[in-house]
Amino acid sequence: MSELLLTTCDSGSGHLKAAGIGDRVMTFTRRLAEGPIPSSGPPERFFSDRRALYEAEGLPFEDWWFDVEPKGVAPREKLVWSGLPDLARQFDHVTFWIDPDPNAQLTLIQLLDWIGNIPDIQPKLRLKQSEARLGARNPGNWFLPPVPITNQDVALASRAWAAFRAPTPRAWATLLNEDLGRLPGLRNAVLGMLDELPDASGLGAGGATHIAPD
Repeated sequence: MSELLLTTCDSGSGHLKAAGIGDRVMTFTRRLAEGPIPSSGPPERFFSDRRALYEAEGLPFEDWWFDVEPKGVAPREKLVWSGLPDLARQFDHVTFWIDPDPNAQLTLIQLLDWIGNIPDIQPKLRLKQSEARLGARNPGNWFLPPVPITNQDVALASRAWAAFRAPTPRAWATLLNEDLGRLPGLRNAVLGMLDELPDASGLGAGGATHIAPD
């Protein structure tokens, strides 16, 4: 059966390709844990909307921050981001190989909120949550079976993504009242990003202005 792997680590995806795991590996490395985030808008327009937000606020940026294509996409296969649902339909399984860091967890909930809510794609989705970065080349649980992603998991991801995009961290912090165990790295991501809000200035250690305190 064919398998599409969605990863969050360049070196980790290289290891997966070298090991011959999966039929295609795509790597999403855009930084979500820093800078302003648009509070609404369709998934396929997320990065263009985010760039417009930077421009409207007069914030400096590099053009590549908003390059919507995941790394490893050939020129002839551009528009993969907007065409991700159609790409996912070409495979029997779509497996997320996710690092434990907050940015990787944000990528996971962003993608689950998008393609996980498409009825004919959701049954294909599976998760392998890495305990250490894939780039560390520690196979560990590489060959353990992935966990199917359920409708309840997608609903949790959607709530988390909406909370992350909210203008204050109240909803993000409220996630800690839920059972987040089905997305094993999410709780630490929530705690880690809240820890970056040291005072009332609205600027965390990573400059995450979009979760500024009330």
